[in-house]
Amino acid sequence: MNDFSKMKRDPNKTWSSSFILPEHRDRLQEWLFAQEDVPRPILGPDQLEELNQAMHQHLQDHQPITITYYKDKRIQRLRGILHSCDPSTRVLGVYNVDYEPVRIRISDILSITT
Repeated sequence: MNDFSKMKRDPNKTWSSSFILPEHRDRLQEWLFAQEDVPRPILGPDQLEELNQAMHQHLQDHQPITITYYKDKRIQRLRGILHSCDPSTRVLGVYNVDYEPVRIRISDILSITT
């Protein structure tokens, strides 16, 4: 009996994953994960003006908001309270629902809603 006849095969007649090198498995997982990548959305002048107004309003009223932003090739959402805006670094400070501080670059923000 040769070595090939001893190899395990699954019911679908494909080779089992025990024959995949770890670095190949890692690359395959990275490739599958990259299939869900989202290109960075580009906001128009009207959307940027709406964001600016929303930031100023919510910095004053401290009401819970949802911030939609772009990070790590994905669209993220964060629920929290806007507490600061640093114009020099262009970063917003937000307290999330667990009252932990989160910093988000203004250039990554896509929308702010109540």
